[in-house]
Amino acid sequence: MFKIKMNIVGSGAYGTVFKRDGYAVKKFKNLNHLIQEYTAGVYLLGSNNIVQVVDTNFAKLELTMDLFDISLKTLAKKGIPIKLRSYFIQQILIGIMELHNRDLCHADLKPGNILVNTRTKKLALGDLGFVSNYKYAKVERTAPLYRDPEPKRIKGHDIYSLGIIIIEIIGGEKLKKQPTYKEAADLAKKLLKNNKRYLDITLRMLDSNHSHRPDANDIYEYLFNANYPVSIKPVHYTEGKWENKHEAKEWLYIKAEKYDINRKSRGFSALNHYMRLHQDYQYHWKIYGYAMLLILSSNFGSTEIFKKMKIKDSAKNASQNMLKDVNVVSMLLMP
Repeated sequence: MFKIKMNIVGSGAYGTVFKRDGYAVKKFKNLNHLIQEYTAGVYLLGSNNIVQVVDTNFAKLELTMDLFDISLKTLAKKGIPIKLRSYFIQQILIGIMELHNRDLCHADLKPGNILVNTRTKKLALGDLGFVSNYKYAKVERTAPLYRDPEPKRIKGHDIYSLGIIIIEIIGGEKLKKQPTYKEAADLAKKLLKNNKRYLDITLRMLDSNHSHRPDANDIYEYLFNANYPVSIKPVHYTEGKWENKHEAKEWLYIKAEKYDINRKSRGFSALNHYMRLHQDYQYHWKIYGYAMLLILSSNFGSTEIFKKMKIKDSAKNASQNMLKDVNVVSMLLMP
């Protein structure tokens, strides 16, 4: 126990991160939080400037990820060299484009959730626990300092957070309290006055009219005179028969309505794919049906659903196996 404490590298509301065998391992308090972060991590495998998921263990509530040296928050306290500041913003933007071009929202962008490799100077967006399709983003849980004063479930919520981050990183001054729209704009004018390019785009990012904010692609092109193409892998649907398909669909829809779980049609498409791929499991389709409800409720529902559904260990194990299939995950999260 003492050894783990010595290796702790961070902690938050959902769990604690520690070093093990050259990786970062996040120990969760609840399974639903692990499922949401793992789902996002699998979908974003291969994405640039996003922390990469390596493995998971649902029984131990652990998620294994790439290890970074330090957070941007801690690095900023020590002082970020001026020549690196714009490079860091560029990498943050790439990570945001990887999310937004897939219709995902991070919903908790802040320097503490941005990780840095001090040797290579590579950055990655970490803490994917709130990452979801933007229509279901937990924007109300964003850290207050970086939360839009009028949070809405739109990708522009992340853009506002980035505007505050730019004030701190490019302007070189940490904010002490959550600003109003006017206070944020005044701070930008004060701290970015010698950098017109950043000032102009940041003021647009902090606009109280959400529809006036530029998207991540526009910001990247404006600041760096370049485009960044995001490559989204196509979904591969499985051919094959499943005799209980119609019965399972009706069952899943009834359960989803009962427990107020969103995206049931996406969930059935993913379940249908998985059952066709694993025909030996078809006689136990209800176990995988409950596993899909567990996945859907973690990503698009409420934590209270867990207590009501009384999910068995067999379904929990099945959900872990299903999420290893990137096509299952893509069907759930894709635009």
